[in-house]
Amino acid sequence: MLWLLRTFARNLGQSRACWAAVLVACAWGLSGPVLAQGIESVMAPGKLIEGHVKLENDCKQCHVRMDRKAQDGLCMACHKDVGADIRAKAGYHGRLASTTCHDCHTDHKGRDAHVVQLDTKKLDHSKTDFKLQGKHDKVECAKCHVAGKKYRDASLECSVCHKKDDVHK
Repeated sequence: MLWLLRTFARNLGQSRACWAAVLVACAWGLSGPVLAQGIESVMAPGKLIEGHVKLENDCKQCHVRMDRKAQDGLCMACHKDVGADIRAKAGYHGRLASTTCHDCHTDHKGRDAHVVQLDTKKLDHSKTDFKLQGKHDKVECAKCHVAGKKYRDASLECSVCHKKDDVHK
């Protein structure tokens, strides 16, 4: 490589072949590190959320090259409860119109990003496992859904809220 640079210095501007040789040498010298990184690490759009941090250096856990549709299967392989709902057409995710996980959940937005963007005012609760009927329709979300827990973890048991009304005590 040193010989090539010396030749270039002597023949600077005199030959197209010299310019081509320098470009080839530079490309050859840089290709090792770039190829070692892989296209994924060069193109990664940002840090993963805290819950996915263990996957950050293993892109194939969430992505399949040249097959974006395969990503949903990989999501459901980890998020088994959601995958089961979708297969059974139950729960919120199982009752949604055909969408991809990425339509609602995006990652690579940083450690503190919120990938569940749920508008509780627009949520159609009839698509969940608990239709809001009667007085339930007026209850504030926080009465059933505990902060810091998944929405799906809200109890479906009447006695959780209606202990004093439980006739089975």
